[in-house]
Amino acid sequence: PPTAMAFVRHFLALADVEERTKNLIVGASRVQIENAVKDYDFISINPSMIAAASILNTARFMDRTSLPDGSRCSLSLVLEQHGSNRLIYGNKMREIRDKLLNTVRNKEVANDQQGASCKVSSPAASNSVQEKRAASPIPISVQKGPSYIMGSFVSSFSNAFQASGQIWS
Repeated sequence: PPTAMAFVRHFLALADVEERTKNLIVGASRVQIENAVKDYDFISINPSMIAAASILNTARFMDRTSLPDGSRCSLSLVLEQHGSNRLIYGNKMREIRDKLLNTVRNKEVANDQQGASCKVSSPAASNSVQEKRAASPIPISVQKGPSYIMGSFVSSFSNAFQASGQIWS
């Protein structure tokens, strides 16, 4: 059976979106979907719905430079026409989108708590890691990986997302 990631790629192939933007959407959707796979609450949700929700979440947080209005419209039309639930603006979709964002948020909280316990148990090792990160030319967000980027992404915009009743502004 097709996976949620297969649906993400399928939906994006149908949309008129630049390749660079598609790659950004795939990366952010992957983080959400990987967390959903580990969460029992998603077992009864169709993979196409999870894929559509992850794309909508990602598109919601992208600025107009990364995802111009024409591409937003194209993506929205593809999801309306080809998604498993043609009403992508309904309550069921909102619930799935919120659950996806919560899985990312919860993962980041767990990672932060694990990091804090490591620091307490081994301050010397923690200092060594911090020194290596400070000396590295690679940004911390890249060093920590895609789930850190998505988590930062979510936490930065979650208040605006929760307050807004629309998919994107």
